[in-house]
Amino acid sequence: MDREELRQAAAKRRSAAAEAPKKVEWNCSFCSRTFLRESAFMNHTCPGKKRLEDMRSQTGQSAYAYYAEWMRVKRHTVPPPETFMESRLFTTFLKFAKHVEAVKLPNVNQFIKSMVDSNDIPPSLWCRDSTYSMYLKLYDDLVPPMTQVSSTIDELFDLMVEHKVQGIDLFKTIGSEVLLKLLQKRKVSGWFLMASDAFARFYHSLPPTEKMLFQRELNYVAEKVARNGDILEKCRECAKEMGL
Repeated sequence: MDREELRQAAAKRRSAAAEAPKKVEWNCSFCSRTFLRESAFMNHTCPGKKRLEDMRSQTGQSAYAYYAEWMRVKRHTVPPPETFMESRLFTTFLKFAKHVEAVKLPNVNQFIKSMVDSNDIPPSLWCRDSTYSMYLKLYDDLVPPMTQVSSTIDELFDLMVEHKVQGIDLFKTIGSEVLLKLLQKRKVSGWFLMASDAFARFYHSLPPTEKMLFQRELNYVAEKVARNGDILEKCRECAKEMGL
């Protein structure tokens, strides 16, 4: 093979190498795994990727907001979201955010403040039933009546939309069992119920045993209502505006 043939052969090899498709790989920046197929890369899950997905979710955003509020109450500088995502408390606050959604915890910022004020109860204990019960007992003293009423209005409006009823028919539609649970969990305020003409009519229609259950739950606010007629009148105006 002469020099020209060798030159041509080398040129062909270089051309073939240039035309050969490059091998494409997908790399996970969290676990450093390499994937030959895009579908496998997209479907794979590792702790780092899962944490990022959690952080980007609505629950994850709520978790960061609660973490930030906790840091502010403790008078600490609030770290950025990236730092929170790497924090050992990330999972704890994500669990708490899910707990808030599940029980519809009333006034979360007040809950966080009360945890710090109550011997600085750590976030790892916030989801316990005993902690929740303790907060509900504190709630009536910690949260101003009109703030409670504002939360009640939001809850009742949602129920009116859900059941497609007017205010005047709401209590009869949801029934005493549901309303009692809402009262027990402070999703509906005793201030509002005691100011509502619709609730008064509903209450008087109940059998004695059910009346007794409501009386037991409303006792906590009855004395305060008696001492604060001006607040009760504001609550009554809110109830009337809702048709209740």
